[in-house]
Amino acid sequence: VNGAPQRLLGWDGRDLVGRKLALLVPQASELGRESAGGGSAMPEGEIHGLRRDGIAFPLGMALSEVREQNAIRRIALMRDLSRERRAERAMSGFIAGTSKATGIALLHAATASLAQALGARHVLVAETTDTPGTVRIVSLWSGGTHQAGRCYDTAGEPCAEVLGQRLRCFPSGLREQYPRSRLAAEFQAEAYVGHPLQAADGRVLGLVALYAGAPLEQPELAASLLSLAASRIS
Repeated sequence: VNGAPQRLLGWDGRDLVGRKLALLVPQASELGRESAGGGSAMPEGEIHGLRRDGIAFPLGMALSEVREQNAIRRIALMRDLSRERRAERAMSGFIAGTSKATGIALLHAATASLAQALGARHVLVAETTDTPGTVRIVSLWSGGTHQAGRCYDTAGEPCAEVLGQRLRCFPSGLREQYPRSRLAAEFQAEAYVGHPLQAADGRVLGLVALYAGAPLEQPELAASLLSLAASRIS
């Protein structure tokens, strides 16, 4: 047993010597039956691993066999699929939450769905105005509900860079990088993702932005979802 069980399952490898695989993979009883092509068959449906603290998690597993003189050695390669499953749920939740909405209802659905999918307290959609450097919030999900919109100056805000047609992602340390940001201070934000909203001719119409109170665990997922939201509502 190598060091992976400690990292993945919370077990010291030495404690697992001589123990049954079912201790780690409850469906292991199905692994012993042979497949039609020979070798061990995988259980039907998703496999779950069981950590030492009793918490179950989705598990990716590949099995192989090595035939020795008087025995068969089975080798199991395991991978925690929790991040992948969370990404799938987040994408599905956003699509389901915005599929039937239009107009302002679509903007409200997008901010609420993004907040729920990514565990963020504050998500906004803002549009440009006739006043340079000022945008108007048209949908703001904050603290579990929609709040009234307002205008704000983008000077000192990460939003100013987003309006320059750039996706911006700060997984942590937002207020240290933008000490003049009034929204980061108001929202007590530690992380930020913003994506521009663009017309078909490339003009910037506004932005969609997420402010999180803790570092982002999956910044790539957050960036992908905001990109999806931007294409949906532009």
